[in-house]
Amino acid sequence: MALDTSCFDGVIGLANCECPCRIEIAPEGYDEATSGLYITDLVPFASLDSAADCADPANPWNILARAEAEAKNIVLRDIQAGLMKSNQFTRQQWLGMIGEKTRRETQTLDTTYAGVRISAARIKGGYFHINRIGGCFNANGTVSVQIYDRFNATVGAAVVLTTVAGAHVSTVCNITLPLWVDGAENAEYFAVYTVDQDNLPRQTRLFCSPCTKKAVPTFSLDSPYYKHNWSGAESWANWMMVGAWGHDNLTDFDLEALEVLTGSGMNGLTISGELTCDPASAVCLDTLDFNDPVSLSTAHAIRYQAAMITAEKIIRNPEPYQNSVSSREILGADIKQWAEDYQKQIDYIRFNVNTRNTDCIFCKPKYSMGLQTKTP
Repeated sequence: MALDTSCFDGVIGLANCECPCRIEIAPEGYDEATSGLYITDLVPFASLDSAADCADPANPWNILARAEAEAKNIVLRDIQAGLMKSNQFTRQQWLGMIGEKTRRETQTLDTTYAGVRISAARIKGGYFHINRIGGCFNANGTVSVQIYDRFNATVGAAVVLTTVAGAHVSTVCNITLPLWVDGAENAEYFAVYTVDQDNLPRQTRLFCSPCTKKAVPTFSLDSPYYKHNWSGAESWANWMMVGAWGHDNLTDFDLEALEVLTGSGMNGLTISGELTCDPASAVCLDTLDFNDPVSLSTAHAIRYQAAMITAEKIIRNPEPYQNSVSSREILGADIKQWAEDYQKQIDYIRFNVNTRNTDCIFCKPKYSMGLQTKTP
């Protein structure tokens, strides 16, 4: 799964200057930076100015833009790794499928719409990344599944299943559901399709109870089963509740999210994906606040890393830029200094971030081990 670095978008800029290349081919926002920091503060644009054709893939703008993109990925990884040195995950990541692939019994439905309801524990920084939606229905045909949130808004594009009578089918998708929400106690989602009496779903359950020797839990807001300890293939239940849902309109999800109980089946559907929590959410979820020293250190870390990547590209270029030959040794020394400065920023973030900003991690317990001497 690709890293989500959107929180770092616009934090640093490429250049804040009247640059040699034509401004009209510069990427949008090249001179915008919410932190006020730019890559060319460290690597002068003149070091990259030899491209006579600014549309050339090797032109300075493309080099700077690629360096910024790479830097954001590296910084995010390093922040995550740094935080996990002294913390551990609140919940273990889960990867798999929710729901049975097949049942012989047909589900009777008397509502216009049906599907499944998802009610998540409030986990700030947690996500359900859905990569497949599947189903088992009675006939050949098509079933279009659309996800809605508790505020009656659609989430992602509709996922179309090409059903085969009595067989499980699935369609690849890429839908991310945050497991926390502003303006409500918890996140709720509904995966919905229009009921076709000529192509009803099979009576599938959350999982095969006889197979797992575990009872299928009851969906209840009064007693959420994600407060219990689940293991194995059913450990998704540590993160959220899932249950059968049906209704006659698509405008009452705000009211449906308040219903204490819902069904314990899947109405023929399966949902595959990954439940994860990003420790870097302690640093940034939406935007960085540069009144916070940790946010400012994050911006400096991105710039140092982008500068190192840019400088290395200049040094390793087999056809040197016209202004870079004499500056290669200087850039080599700069890279060493920037690497030290970069690590200082990452360390500062690690030791000073407020981990209460996220529900993903908590401090590892400190165990004291020593030798005890018995005296007679």
